Amino acid sequence: MSATWFPYTAIERLWCQLEEMQNAGHSVDQCDRLKKLLHGSLMSHLQQMMCFHRLEEGKEWGAKAIEIFFSLVLEELATDIS
Repeated sequence: MSATWFPYTAIERLWCQLEEMQNAGHSVDQCDRLKKLLHGSLMSHLQQMMCFHRLEEGKEWGAKAIEIFFSLVLEELATDIS
């Protein structure tokens, strides 16, 4: 079994800072591009994690909990991107 590390806290902080900059009118286009790149990276990571956990037979309860968590994260990001 292999583990995948992803800097969730750093991504969240960066996302918030980009939003603050956009709301203040600073580098709006660049912030939007960076947010889209972050979103793409996180989506890719979450999809890999979902595939990994689907392969983990015998740990259905853990996979279900992670699936629910990821769906909530994706919903939150989708509303932020819109």
